[in-house]
Amino acid sequence: MRIRPVHRGWAGLCVVVLLLLAGCSPSADSSARAPVRAPGCGPLTHAEVLGTPPTLGAGRMDLFPNAETACQGWWLPRLRQGFVAQGLALDGRTVWVSGWDWSHREHARLCQVMQVDLRSGKLLRFTGIIRGRVGGRTPTFCRHGGGITVDRHGIWLAEASRLWLLDPDRIGRSGQVLRVWRVAAPIRGSVSLSRAGRLGLGSWHLNRPGRLD
Repeated sequence: MRIRPVHRGWAGLCVVVLLLLAGCSPSADSSARAPVRAPGCGPLTHAEVLGTPPTLGAGRMDLFPNAETACQGWWLPRLRQGFVAQGLALDGRTVWVSGWDWSHREHARLCQVMQVDLRSGKLLRFTGIIRGRVGGRTPTFCRHGGGITVDRHGIWLAEASRLWLLDPDRIGRSGQVLRVWRVAAPIRGSVSLSRAGRLGLGSWHLNRPGRLD
């Protein structure tokens, strides 16, 4: 099975990844509510995104493929300006968002995962660093956090060369990593999905179609 991904800029990605959430601010404020569009829907304007907008950045939303399907948005809470959203997984009335932020200390794009309440925009759980080992290898960090999905086993977080299984109840605390697998070529974990007990990992390439395994 072949898929053709779309490469997007930073500002557009915040909205396209979130659909119901839109991204990148240090706090959320559910009191500042703009009218919610009826089914139909977008593209959303900057004023229609709920919560507290970021203190830095443009006062408008960039357009992106399928922008007309976005019906509601929240500014993501308590994030640095450099956060880049990558994946989204609905979990009841909450949503899990994965992405990365640059670490000057580790010189890497470290994975970040958060859980947000869809009704209030409140941040429920957050981890800014995920560390574990594959087999007997030296412990390493999760990088990029391209794809996220949730099932009865926990949170599946994909990066290009590793697949992480996280305990949703321990995100941001010790013991959050349940297991790590190495992803062997030609499979790459740029995006992920799950259905009926099966997990799909998709690759992304700039100049050719992606691949879903």
